[in-house]
Amino acid sequence: MNFIKLVFYIIMSKRAFIVIGMIIGGIIYYFTGSYVYSICGGLLLYIFSYWNFFGPVSLAVKRSIVRLKKRDLAIDTYSLFFSNEVKDFGILKENWFHGYGYIDHFIRIYKTQVVEKGIAFYPMTIPYFHVYIIPWGTIKTVSQNRDFCVESKVNPEETLEISFKGNERIFLPISSDMLKVINESLSK
Repeated sequence: MNFIKLVFYIIMSKRAFIVIGMIIGGIIYYFTGSYVYSICGGLLLYIFSYWNFFGPVSLAVKRSIVRLKKRDLAIDTYSLFFSNEVKDFGILKENWFHGYGYIDHFIRIYKTQVVEKGIAFYPMTIPYFHVYIIPWGTIKTVSQNRDFCVESKVNPEETLEISFKGNERIFLPISSDMLKVINESLSK
C-alpha cells in the first residue's frame, strides 16, 4: 500500500508532470505526425497541472502555512500524511476529518485530526505538503463562526474558527462534535 502512495507522490511532483507532458506529446506526435500538435498537447497538460496543483492559489496557501510555522503557531512534522512517521506524533491514518478550510483568503480542502499535542492538519490540494500541528499553547479559542461560514458557503457544523494569541485566526474543518474535546484540551 505504501508503494502505491509513493507512486502517487512521485506523480504529483513537478518533474513528473513535465515527463508526463513529454510522454503525452510523444503519443500525440505518434498519431498525428505533427510537432505543433504534440508540443501544444504537452504544454497544455503542463499548464493545466501547474494551474490546478502548483498554481498561484496553492503557492499562496503554502506561504501562509509556512508563515504560521515561522511565528511558532504551527509545528512542521516534516512528514507526509501517508508516511509512517506521522505515528510518532499520535496521528492515526484512519482518523482524518476533511472539509473546507480558510487560511489567508483562500478556501481549500484540508484534512484535520485532533491529537495530544494539538490540531494536526494538511491541505489536501497540496499533496506533497507536510502535516502541521497547531499546539494547544498557541490557541486562544476554538469556536463556531456561523457568519463567516454562511458568507463563505461552507458547512458551519464542520468548520471551526481557531483564534491564536495575537488576533490571528484560521478556519479548519473540524467536526463540531470535537469542540468539547478541544475545549477540554485548551483548559488544561
